[in-house]
Amino acid sequence: MEEPPARNVMWRMGFNDLVPHPNDDYLVCAESGGADCPPCGDSLDGPKPYPHQAGGYFAPGIIVRTYTPGEKIDVFANVTISHGGFLDFKVCPNNDMGKPVTQRCLDRW
Repeated sequence: MEEPPARNVMWRMGFNDLVPHPNDDYLVCAESGGADCPPCGDSLDGPKPYPHQAGGYFAPGIIVRTYTPGEKIDVFANVTISHGGFLDFKVCPNNDMGKPVTQRCLDRW
């Protein structure tokens, strides 16, 4: 997602001093057995903390945009290759940069 910049592409979008993401256009959660993927596109079998969640390697705690409740925003996702999946956008309150957001919170809001 390029607008607002997702954690995997922040380094391309003018946020300085960030580690480049080697596969920033390839966030694929392909869980087997019907397991749900964790928020932010990481795989369940990946390292913990998950790389794109709070505390992870690509989650430096930078707030890229701020919005007001009820505000409508434009979102731009650059899909470079389709694997037959879908994009799902959800937000929820999380004021602790060290605590990953939960799916329960995202589903609630």
